[in-house]
Amino acid sequence: MRAVPGPRGRSALNHAIAIPAFALVGVAAPLVLSSYWLFIVGQGLFYVLACLGLFLLYGRCGQLSLAHAASMGVGAYVGVVSVNNGVLPAVSLVLSIAAALLFGALQAGPAMRLSGLRFAVVTLAFGFLFNWIIENTPSITGGTQGLSAPSIEIAGLALLDPDDALWAGLVLAYLGTLLTTRIARTRAGLRMVAIRDSIEAARSVGINVAKTKVLAFLLGSAFAGTSGWLIAFSSGFISAVDFNLFASSYLLIAVLLGGANSVAGAWIGAAYIVLVPRLFSAVGLSESYPLLGGLMLIIVALLAPDGIVGQISTVRQRLGSLRFRRPSPPTQETETAA
Repeated sequence: MRAVPGPRGRSALNHAIAIPAFALVGVAAPLVLSSYWLFIVGQGLFYVLACLGLFLLYGRCGQLSLAHAASMGVGAYVGVVSVNNGVLPAVSLVLSIAAALLFGALQAGPAMRLSGLRFAVVTLAFGFLFNWIIENTPSITGGTQGLSAPSIEIAGLALLDPDDALWAGLVLAYLGTLLTTRIARTRAGLRMVAIRDSIEAARSVGINVAKTKVLAFLLGSAFAGTSGWLIAFSSGFISAVDFNLFASSYLLIAVLLGGANSVAGAWIGAAYIVLVPRLFSAVGLSESYPLLGGLMLIIVALLAPDGIVGQISTVRQRLGSLRFRRPSPPTQETETAA
């Protein structure tokens, strides 16, 4: 994937601001937040990776997947089961990503022939298949009872420790964002956009649609598998319920709410996933959260199809046009009247 030339000065400035900002969060957050909220922030940072994968797959390439949470689950279960059987944590991460890539490749097969709602139904079947396998192999996966994840360390960080998990999340979310931004600017990323906008037009200019779709699924699944692996070992427990159809729906709603066409939208979506359910639980309305998810999807589709990021951008453009609008020069009639 060759990068398309872009504004390097602005990119360097963004990195110069982002790195100290992330470091400041890592130092300051443990001083002002309890262990519980440090855990929540860490989970949100891990979900950023899953949302970035969905940004590439759906926001960038237009492939509507209802099995993205299942890709996370593949990474989570392969990681926990492999570590429970004596595999080193770093090796288990590699195995989890490889398994998620395979799962994504299997979904990409039908994507070569199908699109839109028909393809979404196929991915739905993959999600159901994943949950069926988990629930019917209790000797390996714990079945409906779930599976405990052991305490591990990677790069000297214990993921069950909220402080260490926060640092791991900050580093990996930053690297994931950097990688996603680079991918979006490559020719492969631009080909994804062409396919999203019009498959027929993309074919007419010589774009290999099948190859590009497969690449989008592999990238999205790799991000999702990594996210699932991190969430499993940072939470200490996983269950098939965490990666079912509803979980995939929440991921899609979150990315749409944040802005499916923007990397920043993935961050907003991740915050929505970890914060909104807990806010509902805090006021005793936890059972109303699924209803909120459906309502948010309707509102976003009708009023803000580009999500929160898109609305902010629209408001900024309108304010900018008002600020820099020049008064029209006086006409001959006004000069005569004067």
